[in-house]
Amino acid sequence: GGAASGGAGAAGPSAPDEGEAVGSNVRQTEPPGSYLRRYVLPLYAHFFDCNFQGFDNSGNPIERPVEAGGSRINYDDWNEMFWTPDRVRRIVRADGVPIIDLASEERWRALADVDWATSLYECKRHNEEHSWLNCFVGYTRIWTYHLASFYLLMLLALRLFATREAVEEEEASTLFIYLGLLTPGLVQLCSELGKVRLKPGTTLAQTIFKPSKGLPYLIQIGLFVGVIFLPRDEYMTLSFDIWSAIVITRTTIVTPNFATKASSFDNFVFEPRGTFWPMVAFWAATLGAKMVTETGVLLRAVAIATVRIERFAAFEALAQTSLFSELTTSRLLLSRALQQVTVWVAALLVHCSSTYYWYILAVTAVGTARGLYILRMSGAPGRRIGRMRPLTELPGACAQHLFNYHADPEAQRAFDASVRPLSPVLERKFAKLWNAVVYSMYESDIISRTDWLKVSYAGVFEGERLSRPELFTKAKLADDVGTPEFRRRLAFFARTMEMSVPKPVPVEAMPTFSVLIPHYGETIVTSEQDLFTPEKGAVAGDEEPEALISLLIEYFPGELKNFRRRIGEGRWKVIWSTVSGGLEAQGDVKAARRVKRMSQEMADNTKGNFSSNGDPMGDLDRDPLLALRKWASMRTQSLYRTVHGMMQYERALDFLLSVQQPHLSESERADVINSKFSCVVSMQRYHHFSPDFLKATEILLEDFPHLQIAYIEEVLDPSAPGGRHYFSCLVDGHCPMAKDGMHRKPRLRVQLPGYPILGDGKGDNQN
Repeated sequence: GGAASGGAGAAGPSAPDEGEAVGSNVRQTEPPGSYLRRYVLPLYAHFFDCNFQGFDNSGNPIERPVEAGGSRINYDDWNEMFWTPDRVRRIVRADGVPIIDLASEERWRALADVDWATSLYECKRHNEEHSWLNCFVGYTRIWTYHLASFYLLMLLALRLFATREAVEEEEASTLFIYLGLLTPGLVQLCSELGKVRLKPGTTLAQTIFKPSKGLPYLIQIGLFVGVIFLPRDEYMTLSFDIWSAIVITRTTIVTPNFATKASSFDNFVFEPRGTFWPMVAFWAATLGAKMVTETGVLLRAVAIATVRIERFAAFEALAQTSLFSELTTSRLLLSRALQQVTVWVAALLVHCSSTYYWYILAVTAVGTARGLYILRMSGAPGRRIGRMRPLTELPGACAQHLFNYHADPEAQRAFDASVRPLSPVLERKFAKLWNAVVYSMYESDIISRTDWLKVSYAGVFEGERLSRPELFTKAKLADDVGTPEFRRRLAFFARTMEMSVPKPVPVEAMPTFSVLIPHYGETIVTSEQDLFTPEKGAVAGDEEPEALISLLIEYFPGELKNFRRRIGEGRWKVIWSTVSGGLEAQGDVKAARRVKRMSQEMADNTKGNFSSNGDPMGDLDRDPLLALRKWASMRTQSLYRTVHGMMQYERALDFLLSVQQPHLSESERADVINSKFSCVVSMQRYHHFSPDFLKATEILLEDFPHLQIAYIEEVLDPSAPGGRHYFSCLVDGHCPMAKDGMHRKPRLRVQLPGYPILGDGKGDNQN
């Protein structure tokens, strides 16, 4: 929200209108920008003070140093204030009154008086501590599981594989057994104590004496002390064993919120429904196989070696030194401790590190089994999963998937009757869409003009005789039709017709969706310098560095041939003469000769079949190389290629809507499509682009006028904090040029409260 200039600015769907305050029955006019100043700026100011300590001479904020173990605030912490009604209730004004307790029409006004420091502290779930304590507390259950399971396997291996005499003569073995039982409780208690530092509002007394936190572990420690240091008591020992079993079960298997997680697991959008118990079965089988195998192989060898290492003379000699004799009164106990450290700690490390490899083996086994099952099912009658549908059946299959959006049962029955066999009306609809798809591949030089005519329908307009291409009348595509990329796309498309596709809906009833493309400084459109300047060190050895255009000719000879035929011989000569002339003017005569040689080789390979009126891919007078630059951009890692691919959604929806609603005009179709789809490029540095980048951006906006570009504009103002005001701006291909003739005038321009980059920069922005 904020003051809008050159367009509109909105505070949110449920906020009052900018410049108005809503009371009981009173509408009170307020100056523009009041929402930004009264509501947003106080929240931003507190956030800024938590992360920065002012500005330097250049106007950039000075980040507060975070020492090891120090705490900082992430803007995810602010989001936590609105996660649950309980946290919203903790948002209080300066007088301590929760804003949720106010009347609904007064809550927005109360946001201007919120004590954000107190509210944030009460609502935060954890502090952003830069320490290893986060790793320990966050993964306590994993550490507890490994320690508890290792203790169980260790005890089992000693009982099964070590000699009975060696086990029975261990007077101190009881201590190790009880320590193993105590370990899960100790780990969990340390985790709860660590949360005192990480979770705001948590006190030590609350953590220790709360039954759901530290109290069960304190009881276990008390029983342990009684078993070890008090006279032997069977009831005390039995109580410790039972309580230890309860603690281990609670910390490793049944968590306090296990039932809640089991019931709500399927509600997460990133997990298919009904996958909770299969996931439990998967992990039970994986960890069960791990424990059985490690007990029979690894721990068996360790248990047998335990008896041998105990009798190793070096330990006895070490135990007899004066230093260790002063530290312990029992040389035997020291020998046993060294034995445990030497053997069992190493085994514990192997036990912990092998879990990931068991997970990989299990995923491989399950994935292979599922793949074999799908392959076997694909051979069943009526099923061809993973196989390519015959090209002769492609029109009917596409019509079934694309036009089956009838809700009325009577209309659905009529549609089913017209699909098998395919009626002329439906096939004519499919023909229009198919010709549009094929033409888009012709524009991208995937196929030549000759191939385009071969694989397209003839007579698609009303009153003409519809004629299928040979592609859909023969069982196999001719080997000389199209490039390998065209054949790959066709095969992929035919395979998708065997998939189970959800029933479509009309374009006017489909959900809206947007594509967001982040951009910082990557190539927008391939420049002339990128095309023809050899990169030093690009090729290892004594080989001469090659320019990008040389590599493209080598990798895409067929598509370059189609490109030359499409633009025509006249354009081709202008392009390549411009290239060689420019290189000679730069003094790179060797590169110019190489370009002329490549041009002659291409002329020998593309004789005949030129288009008489190729597509206007760029004004020759303005930029003779623009067509070639676009062609190269579509085959390299560039923003132009990404935008071109994403904007195909717009073309696809337009073609589909023209078939579904042929009575709509072009402008009416555009209104429907713009309400359903948008593509936004987040150009973080658009305001600071160099002239070359701005020209490349204009190429994008000219080719895709509905593309939207979002960026942040900086306006110098000595009275503002840091000497700058910041605005969030949005432009598209319909916006007029600004006074400088390089930038577009924003369609939307909303003022921001201050310096926009908060938190950890790229990581936070992507989150």
